[in-house]
Amino acid sequence: MRLHTQFVRNWGYMTVTPAAIAELAAIPIKSVVLILDALSLEPGELSERDPEYLFLNNPVCRRPGIKIGSGFLFALPQAIFSFIFQIMRDLCAKEPLKAALSKRRAAYLESQLVSIVRTVLPKAIIAENVKWSWEGAQYETDLLALTDMTLLIGEAKSAALTDQALRGAPDRVRRHVRELIVAPAEQSARLATILRAARKGDAKARAAVAHFPFRPDEIHEIARLSVTLEDVSVLAALEDDLKAAGWAPMDLDLAPTLNLADLCCVADILNSPLQFLHYFVERARLQKAIALHGDELDLLALYLKTGFNFSAFEEEADGIAISGMSAPIDHYYTSRDAGARVRKPTAELSPYIRSVISHLETRAVKGWTTLGLAVLRLGSLEEQRRIDQGLETLRRSVPKEFRDPKHRSAIVVTPPRRDQLVGIFHVHTRRNSQNHREVIAQLAAEVMETQGRDRCIGFVRIVEDWTVAPYQLAGIFTHNAAPEASQIPFPP
Repeated sequence: MRLHTQFVRNWGYMTVTPAAIAELAAIPIKSVVLILDALSLEPGELSERDPEYLFLNNPVCRRPGIKIGSGFLFALPQAIFSFIFQIMRDLCAKEPLKAALSKRRAAYLESQLVSIVRTVLPKAIIAENVKWSWEGAQYETDLLALTDMTLLIGEAKSAALTDQALRGAPDRVRRHVRELIVAPAEQSARLATILRAARKGDAKARAAVAHFPFRPDEIHEIARLSVTLEDVSVLAALEDDLKAAGWAPMDLDLAPTLNLADLCCVADILNSPLQFLHYFVERARLQKAIALHGDELDLLALYLKTGFNFSAFEEEADGIAISGMSAPIDHYYTSRDAGARVRKPTAELSPYIRSVISHLETRAVKGWTTLGLAVLRLGSLEEQRRIDQGLETLRRSVPKEFRDPKHRSAIVVTPPRRDQLVGIFHVHTRRNSQNHREVIAQLAAEVMETQGRDRCIGFVRIVEDWTVAPYQLAGIFTHNAAPEASQIPFPP
């Protein structure tokens, strides 16, 4: 009885009048009452509902208030924000509000996509709502962001999931897969194909993109991204299953699809431009190679642990269950929301590889994204640590053995996939009369010849400048040709 009395005594502190809400929101009191009425149920209103149907279609989720006479009781007002998308659609179910909401959702999503990309890729050349035509049809791409030689193609799809789809109606789910996953992937894949053809000199493709704010020749890597307001990432990651069900074309490479909130998390956690781009390039490849059972933050946590470098495992497994891997990320954000200071989760990289990535991003000399993405593909954390250890061994041995023409001076890292660039790390001492530029070029030619690779990356470290920078020279080498993108010397 004492608790009940205390509750009643403090009731006034929990009461908010429509007039107060109207004043804070700067809207008429009548509008406030209409909204509260739309968010509330009267006692007994659900007495005729079959309880079996409440699990998938519970009216309380959308109308969490109770109308009592002329007042309203919201026992859990935060529930409104848990189901805000559905509630807003209900409030704007009729025209002209329905069309206005749809337009606002689209504009908001596109603007947020651009804002996030600008923040995480500050050096990018960005173009919005780029129109282009191909084979008599007109298209529009929501975002193009060229960072050095890596292009990010972004599509924003603001369509909403219907109640029928959320309850599992196959036709509706298929339609939403088409709208939110397949259609934007077809759009970005089409443009990526055209850009690659233009780079090879195709006249028709070059004409289609001639008005773009960059030349196709400048593009070495393409990352694709589809962003939604609804969460369909779990479905989108099951590429083989969607194709087996006939819901996606067999010859289409689906783009990574994630909702806006998850994109904010990815950009926040991976605030390194190279890691951000690498995540989406490898995410697209991985979902095609293996079934991933988990949501986007589970995938992000998997990336933090592995960098998606586990090619050997991909060949042996049909799928991997990663649900629950996001626990450290969840803990970080819930702690931050509660005002507690918790260290942000970061990608697991060896000290040397991390320093190389940081140095490439800081100097941003032409070719830095191609070099950086290749470095991030070299191997797992364990393999990266072996590079660190091998370089330290060479730092000690090269000054003692450099007079021996056959002395060991380089580490060669050969990733398992043919599309990955071989990495060469050469250690040089100034007391060696040989030119280190010539040596790394010769090493690159020999490695590509013996391993049957077309391209490789090379880094030179000079013992006397070991602590000055993680490398003194970096380059991308092409078989039987001069360095393709750049040789990046560290200034004296």
